[in-house]
Formats: sequence, C-alpha cells, structure tokens
Amino acid sequence: MGTWQLAARNLTRSHVRTALALITVAVGVLTVLSVRGFITGMQQAFLENLVLGGSGAVQVHRAGFARAVLAAPLTLDFGDDPATRRTLGALDGVGGVSGRLEFGALVSTADQGDAPGRSTPVLVTAFDPAQERRVTPLRFERSGLGATWPDDALWLGERLAAGLALDLERAGAPAADDRLALLASDRDGALNGVDVSLRGRIPAAVPGERRVAWVPLALAQRLLRMEGRLTSLALAVPDLGRADQVAQAAQAALGPDFEVTTWEASYPFLRQQMALVDLVSAVVMLVFLAVGLLGVVNVMLMSVLERTREVGSWLAMGMRRREVVRTFVAEGLLVGGAGAVLGAALALALVAWAGSAGLEIPAAGTSVPMVVRPRLEPWVVALVLLGTPLGAALASLWPARRAGRLSPAAALADR
Repeated sequence: MGTWQLAARNLTRSHVRTALALITVAVGVLTVLSVRGFITGMQQAFLENLVLGGSGAVQVHRAGFARAVLAAPLTLDFGDDPATRRTLGALDGVGGVSGRLEFGALVSTADQGDAPGRSTPVLVTAFDPAQERRVTPLRFERSGLGATWPDDALWLGERLAAGLALDLERAGAPAADDRLALLASDRDGALNGVDVSLRGRIPAAVPGERRVAWVPLALAQRLLRMEGRLTSLALAVPDLGRADQVAQAAQAALGPDFEVTTWEASYPFLRQQMALVDLVSAVVMLVFLAVGLLGVVNVMLMSVLERTREVGSWLAMGMRRREVVRTFVAEGLLVGGAGAVLGAALALALVAWAGSAGLEIPAAGTSVPMVVRPRLEPWVVALVLLGTPLGAALASLWPARRAGRLSPAAALADR
C-alpha cells in the first residue's frame, strides 16, 4: 500500500481525532481570511472616502505648485483649455476630468442687531458640480449636492457652520437669512468679496476636517478675477490601482510645464498607515495559523501515542523508518489541506455576504460612518491554501520523527 493510501486509511480509522484536527485547521483558516478580508475592506473604504470624496485619484498642477502651495498657489494657475481636457479625458483609465480653484478665504456673517457679525478663515474648493460628480462621487452622496447649483451657492463644513451660529436645517430655504460674504485676495493681493448664500453642510468625513467650503467654479473665478483660469485638474480613475499608470501617461502627454501627482501626494500618511496595518494583520494571521497548527501537532502526537504498537508492527514487517515518517507527515498534509479548503470556503462565503451587505462603522472625529465591504484578494486565498497544508506537514514532522525512532520490540511490548 502506498504512503498516501496508508495515510488516508489511517485518518478514517479515528473519526474523532481526525475531525478535531480538521476543525482546528479550518477555524484557523476561517479566522485568518475573515480578518484579512475585513482589513482589506476597511483600507479600501478609507481610501475611497479620501479619494472619491475629496482629492480625486490624480491631480494636475502647474510645475512647482507643490513647493509654492503654502506661499502663493494662485500665481501658478493655468488656462482652462478644452484641448487639455480632451487630451486627459482620452487617456486609458481616465473616467472624467474636473477643473478646480483652491484658495484661502474669509466667510463673514452680517451684523445681527447689536451683535457684530463673525468671520472665520476657510479653505475653499471651487468646482463645476457637473464635472466633479464623475471625479469625486462620494462628495455628492454624503452632502446631497445636486448636478447644478445657484450661482451664489456656498457649502460649509458642519462644524464651521455651527461655529458661525448658522442654521443648517434652514440652509437654502427661500425665507432663510443665510446671506454671507466670501472675501479673498486675488493673485495681486487685492481683497475682493462676493455675497453668497448658504446651501448646505459638508459632513466631516475625515478626522480633523474643520474649515472647508465649496463654491461654484464660476463664482470663485469672478471673486479672484481669474475668469477661465484654474489651479488644478482632477482626474477620475475608476480603478485606483492604476492611478500611478494614469499619472505617468498624463505627465507624458502634458510635458514639463505641468506636474502630475496621485492621491498619495495629497495624503502621504495614508500609504504608511496602510503598510503598518498590513504588517499588523500579517502578524495576527501568523498567530492564528500557528494556533491552528499547534492543534495539528497535538493531534498527531496523540495519534503516535495511541498507535505505538501499530508503528512497531510496521517496523517489524520491514517498513523503513523514513517511510513511517512520511506516512505521518502525509496525514498532517492531508488534514491541513482538507481543513484549509473547508476554512477557505467558509471564509469566502462569509466575506461575500458581508461585502454585499456592507458594514457601517462609525469613525471617531467624523459624522460620516465608514461603510466597509470586506473582500479577499485571490493571492491571499492562494497563499493560505498552499501555506496551510505545508505548515501542517511541517508541524507533523516532530511527532512523525518520534514515531520513526521507535524500537520495534519496545513498541510491540507497549501496553
């Protein structure tokens, strides 16, 4: 009888012992893959919150913008050229192009009787909602933005609006006293102002997000005296994994007068955080797999102790010691393989269900729950399916070597 046939037969002889080892491995694999699926979904949700709700996947600026952003970003503007938009929109992987103006400003409320008005600095992002919807769709889903705005529309961060004592519930209502002034310095340093009307709130989607405002692009261009000018173009990349590739293609198409960056430049901390989470999750996965494989060691050791006389009979009939070792290792490999397949099947079903339903998780410092949709990368499943049987075989090696070193006479005399 061959090694694999003998190993399979031995596993069927003790149903309880085999089931115990199988369940131990399956639970370990189920836990590992479920945890990994949740972490991957959480990373994706956090990334989409930032990219699809704010920055966009790829940004285009004039060359030198990154160095001047804290000094005089409005001096590095460029013309809103339709040919440039068509060139970028035609790139493979680009799903939309949106022009923006980003600048610092003051929002001021009117005097209320004897109470003076209030003013507060804000970071304003101006865009055309019809274009922006394709680049940052989550921005619209969270805030209830429409495809078109009134020419004087202003959207404020909810905490900022509360600090100005503005009634967000009545924002945009015909009788609402929501007239405000938006003040900003243009490229030449001249202070300009326009009347704006509060139309809604910007929910806090990121911890620490406070002083932000949105206005129509045409209003910002009029305020800054920059008609037909932009400070950036944002590109939609439906497959965020291709953001680097799209950025390289855009840079080649635009030449050295522009600098093209991905979302990582806007959120440099995010890649580091994701790498740290990956490292922590890998350690957790190894711990759970180690616990499962320790169960295999215990079960195989019990098997050796219970079958001492049987092993002695094998040796007495001429089976070589290395064949005894191979048989027990094969049993561990079979148990590990079957447990891995069972655990992976359960994990895939669980992750698929959770991914379709979505898990709403409140995030500290935000007013927007993060919707996590767990998912598993194929390479992770393949790694676990291949690594678990191998680990089980290695875990069985010590009990197998103990069985292979038994003396036939002593083993047969064992009671």
